[in-house]
Amino acid sequence: IFGGFPLEKPFKVSVVEKTEEENFIVEKILYRSEFDIYIPSLLLHPKTESAKTPAVIYLHQMGKEEALKEKTVMEFIADGYAVMLLDLRGTGETAFYPEQPGRGESIIIRNSIVSGRHIIGERVYDIIMAAEILSARPEIDREKIFVYGKGAEGLMAVFSGALSDKIKGVIAKDILNSYISEKEFRQRYIIFVPNILKYADIPDVASLIAPKPLLIINAVNSMNEPVSAGNLHSSFKRTAEIYKLLNAEKKF
Repeated sequence: IFGGFPLEKPFKVSVVEKTEEENFIVEKILYRSEFDIYIPSLLLHPKTESAKTPAVIYLHQMGKEEALKEKTVMEFIADGYAVMLLDLRGTGETAFYPEQPGRGESIIIRNSIVSGRHIIGERVYDIIMAAEILSARPEIDREKIFVYGKGAEGLMAVFSGALSDKIKGVIAKDILNSYISEKEFRQRYIIFVPNILKYADIPDVASLIAPKPLLIINAVNSMNEPVSAGNLHSSFKRTAEIYKLLNAEKKF
């Protein structure tokens, strides 16, 4: 449904810069996700004596610099997590129109459809490659690599967790509860994957993460309105059933 992933991994990782803050160390990393696609990123290490550090890939619509401003990032570091912030293709340093993110995203979506590969799948691949980088680092606990995302990026986190064995858990906040609705959709265009309902709805994709931990912090409907706790459980009933089937109820 994404148009496929590259058959080969033209992996190249460069540490461009390393600086030290009061409570953490920052590495600016540039990695090649595909042959001609480079992803600027930041890796924030907490200053800890722990032999192995858990890690979170933190996704933000506007890229790594905007993510760095979020309180949640500092909370993860305070809790002992390394945090990797990404400029997914078309965001941050790689944005077409940094001052008009909606316009830039629309262009990227159109271009990706013409090329036969949807942009959400390309960004999911960027996330999967970030997890590969983390799992290869000796100071990172490869059994504790998680992805956090909100909104459309939360949905990307779900897809990534379903497709990568390097990602050991997903935290998704304010994600769309279903592609099926009788009402109109007031969502970012990027979340709409052509023909996806021929194969799966969002709860079905979430089920593929099982038995790995999955935390959904709120969900929204097609109108981008918060759904109640009851509707949230109802929407992801199928997901809960799969977790129960795998004896992993406590992980969802």
